[in-house]
Amino acid sequence: TSAECRELDGLLFDVSDAKIGVNFPPLHPGCRSITLECDEGAQDAVALAPKLLDDYSKSISDFSRYGSDFKPSVTSVAVDATNTSRAGFGSSGIYLANPSIDNEHMKLNGTPEYVGFHRRKLSDEYIDEMIINNPSYLKGKDITSIKKEMGKLRALIQKTKDVAKSQGKYYDKNVETGEPSMQKSWLVENCAEIWAVRDAILQGAKIENLVLRSWDLRRGKIKPFCDNCSITFEGFMTSMD
Repeated sequence: TSAECRELDGLLFDVSDAKIGVNFPPLHPGCRSITLECDEGAQDAVALAPKLLDDYSKSISDFSRYGSDFKPSVTSVAVDATNTSRAGFGSSGIYLANPSIDNEHMKLNGTPEYVGFHRRKLSDEYIDEMIINNPSYLKGKDITSIKKEMGKLRALIQKTKDVAKSQGKYYDKNVETGEPSMQKSWLVENCAEIWAVRDAILQGAKIENLVLRSWDLRRGKIKPFCDNCSITFEGFMTSMD
């Protein structure tokens, strides 16, 4: 992200005040910034997301949240525009262990175990397990709605895989894994954005109401959607980059 774009990130302007090259993209040659149409609720979410993500990212970088063994490359926040108290957080790196999903620290041996791990975390069966094992977390929540939204997320993930498969693109460039991905180095579900959205859904948010923002911890700058997330969340939400 350029200096010009960083200075305007998260700011709100009336449409009538938009000036291309000043406060409206493109701001410079090669500019990839986008604008978001915001109603009053979305404005609050857009304003809050940077602070929430900054606090979350700092707590990971200083090891106060998950300890020194967990070093993800990307963090994400998904804020519900209809109720900003519902904010989901997520990190990349679930191949080894990702405490942003839950407290289950584990090492996974190869793609099959990895796939089984993330599919279970996104399943209705896992939600039922949470009701039994951690009833206070989902107390008072609309379980039917949560399962419906989780189903939407699973469908969006599958949509991305279908596109990748149609283009002959697979994780690790290995067709034998059977795991299509637009990114050769990670699976669709490895993205921090997926787990931030999942976390928000478990709090009662609906996918279409979410404002999503991600941070590249290694480069210290805002991270736009990768090739997977650009397809996964197309038409539902836009990355604040």
